[in-house]
Amino acid sequence: MDQIIVAIEVVSPVFLIIALGYFLRYKKVIDESFIDMAMKVVFKVCLPGLLFIKVSAVDIGQVASGDSLKFILLVVIMTMILFTIAKLYANKFVEEAKRATFIQGSYRSNYVIIGYTILHSLLGDAIITRMALLVIVAVPLYNVLAIWLFSEDQSKSRLQNILTALSKVVTNPLIIAIVLGFIVAALEIRVPIILTSTISKLGACGTPLGLIGIGGYMSFNGLFEDKDAFIATIFKVIIAPLIIVIPAYMMGYSYMDVCILYVLFGSPAAISSFIMASAMNGDSRLAANIVIISTASSLFTYIVGLSTIAMLY
Repeated sequence: MDQIIVAIEVVSPVFLIIALGYFLRYKKVIDESFIDMAMKVVFKVCLPGLLFIKVSAVDIGQVASGDSLKFILLVVIMTMILFTIAKLYANKFVEEAKRATFIQGSYRSNYVIIGYTILHSLLGDAIITRMALLVIVAVPLYNVLAIWLFSEDQSKSRLQNILTALSKVVTNPLIIAIVLGFIVAALEIRVPIILTSTISKLGACGTPLGLIGIGGYMSFNGLFEDKDAFIATIFKVIIAPLIIVIPAYMMGYSYMDVCILYVLFGSPAAISSFIMASAMNGDSRLAANIVIISTASSLFTYIVGLSTIAMLY
């Protein structure tokens, strides 16, 4: 019972802020223009700054350890397994025009905003090294797989699209911030207190602003008629975390590592999946519905999943 209460205490504030974003949009306190600009500030300024400060203080020896490399390899393998399962299902049961959108929504996690917030509330700064490593691995992998999916029936060659995706990854502010943070940590450069204090304050406002933005994006019109969105949500918040948590637990990974893996794979679909689907002529409505349903569902799956993991340990 204690584990369930702790999970509720950790997860509930995140979703109350998301609900606040929805309420503010409903009451027209904020509009689409505000949300778009706010999310740009979050992704280009606040979160990169926060990640830089956190990563610059890590023990670089942990980053280069064999344990970390094994952890990364596990994530890559399990992501590819999940991707393959979703693709096999979609090829048989989903309309061709919706397949790429469905598959992307089944594997692409909102790990940076919702996932990081929950993990940090649960485990504190102990997650920073693992989290930074996974962002460096997951963001490029998610993007390359998505570009591959959406370019299968388009005029550009797959190689051209993958190169385009890689160029976007290299210029991604989150990736740049983490790489710079690792460089600072490796060279043992002391970041001035004025700079760390300023960036930390920016980072502190980034998470709630991002959560409000997610809530503001949500709309429930015609949502319950979209069968594919519900099935993709089952893949995203139920099947995906089970695929990773059971093997990780049996392999003897620590409580912290299993929680990190659960949140990485079990977080709702990322808003960037909607942006990608819209930009590459996917089914933007399906993408939006997957984001909304998986976000709403994850309030309950997070509580069940995290409390179950706590009971196992």
